[in-house]
Amino acid sequence: MTARIQQKARELFFKYGIKSISLDDLAKRAGISKKTLYQHFADKQAIVHELLDELLSSYEQAFKHCAAKAANAVEEISMQADEVFPALPEVSRLFFYDLRKYDAAGWNKVSSYLNQFLLPCFIANIERGMKEELYREELPVDLTAEIRMQQINTIFDSTEFSTRKLHTVQLMKDLSQFYLHAITTTKGKTVIRKYSKQ
Repeated sequence: MTARIQQKARELFFKYGIKSISLDDLAKRAGISKKTLYQHFADKQAIVHELLDELLSSYEQAFKHCAAKAANAVEEISMQADEVFPALPEVSRLFFYDLRKYDAAGWNKVSSYLNQFLLPCFIANIERGMKEELYREELPVDLTAEIRMQQINTIFDSTEFSTRKLHTVQLMKDLSQFYLHAITTTKGKTVIRKYSKQ
């Protein structure tokens, strides 16, 4: 029953956001009473936080996979754009907007994930690319990592790129290409072209 509730919650919250979906809506979609729902979850926030933990964990595993499997730093970024985002659940930006506005504890989970996991990942990729002579050696590592972080933030912030009605996956592919062309050496740009053709 818990799994069924989680599945319906995932469908509703990820598509329509958190605020617009009540526990009555969720119970109805799950085909159960609200009393039964409360037997499995204390409240709406408990359900949302469980879904959020699952989502962030899936992102973490996907980024780790890219870092481990990529032949070089450029391929790692290319894999993130081509494999990570399409492979992950489609989540409306409204979900993260509601989280930021109405659930401080939930948003702190996102912020901690970005700062404690993703930022170090980006720094490691930049340092890897410099050693491989694919990224420019004069790059300010911390600033460059922060720029990449801001690109990723577009997933979590519904106000970013409001004039561009691009699907999240296509937007991240475009931003990743833009990022790579800005930081690569001539050798790195050759590698970009190789993966672009693939």
